[in-house]
Amino acid sequence: MAHWDVSVEVDDKVGALAELGEAMGAAGINLDGIWTHQRDGKAHVHVLVSDREACEKAVKAKGWTVHRAHEVLVAACENRAGWLGEQCRKLADAGLNVEWCYMATDNRIVVSCKDLAKAREVWGKVGAASH
Repeated sequence: MAHWDVSVEVDDKVGALAELGEAMGAAGINLDGIWTHQRDGKAHVHVLVSDREACEKAVKAKGWTVHRAHEVLVAACENRAGWLGEQCRKLADAGLNVEWCYMATDNRIVVSCKDLAKAREVWGKVGAASH
């Protein structure tokens, strides 16, 4: 199953994340992962979803902006010291730059790379179960 990271811009205000969560819930969209940061009076929220189109529709219906939506690598991860370094070293040795990553539900990691097919191939060779 494909997973999509959808980057949404909302006002940086009390309750903004609650509104986003409520909008996703009302649209029947499960959030498999999320990370946020603030910049220039705006909150930038990355949500991990399996239905990109439904997510974008719900976001736009609220008047928010979708900055970017792209497919990402989602893989199981181990909760132990050094694991991330081992995995990312394999990507680096294959010439792949990790643009960003974050944790998701069910002890999974979300990774963005320009060459997703190659990243999946390399990641699979280093022992993580790719979803």
